[in-house]
Amino acid sequence: MIGIVGVGRIGSIVADWCEVLGLRTLLCDPPRSRRGDRTDFIGLDALLAQSDIVTFHVPLLRNGPDATWRLMNERSISACKSGAFLINTSRGDAVDETALQTALAQHKLAGVVLDVWAGEPNPSAAMVRAAELATPHVAGYSVEARQRSAAIIRDELSRFAGRTLTTASAGSAERGESIDIAQGTNDRWGALRQALFAACNLLEMDAALQRVVAGKNVSVEFDGLRQRFASRREFGYFHIAGVPAGESIWKKLGFRQDP
Repeated sequence: MIGIVGVGRIGSIVADWCEVLGLRTLLCDPPRSRRGDRTDFIGLDALLAQSDIVTFHVPLLRNGPDATWRLMNERSISACKSGAFLINTSRGDAVDETALQTALAQHKLAGVVLDVWAGEPNPSAAMVRAAELATPHVAGYSVEARQRSAAIIRDELSRFAGRTLTTASAGSAERGESIDIAQGTNDRWGALRQALFAACNLLEMDAALQRVVAGKNVSVEFDGLRQRFASRREFGYFHIAGVPAGESIWKKLGFRQDP
């Protein structure tokens, strides 16, 4: 069971991917629940108690009924299912890192995957070392994401100026790179793992960040890593080759599929 906390644009994509992969999900989004957007939202504690994996996609709000600052703290971590995994790609301060390290040391949680950190660009070396996978805040930092941001700025400037402004092509017609997984098609999960790591090598990112926090100039090198990995491409840039024509999972996950 995967618990998704924050079901906005990104959380909804994660939920869709889980559905494609045949994974069961639990959803928590108090603002959307109050608006009546859908009927299957549940409370955070109920989600934590049932989820084998919990993934956060929330904004950082310090005050109010939907405050997310240190949403995962000693109390909420204690509500987690024993042996759960935690993923945070939203904001570092949504998690109390001291409580998180304690939970890992006591084996309350099986592991954490973190892309965001309290104190960026100078993350805690102990927290980075404790993570199963640690990446330098690049989950939403890709070529395509920066192109979308430029398009939003262009559109706002166009409205302000009262005339149409143009930007360079976002490159949607690019051929892109091919990922040949012909050797893995008998093992769907193995093929999927091969494709995901070919598109975005998390192990390389983790190793690079581990080296950075072991050094002396962490903040500068952390930002340097962000720049280094900003050239990565999203799934839609890649063609999956060597899979059966009727296998639609790849397109549903956003990849292109060669005939």
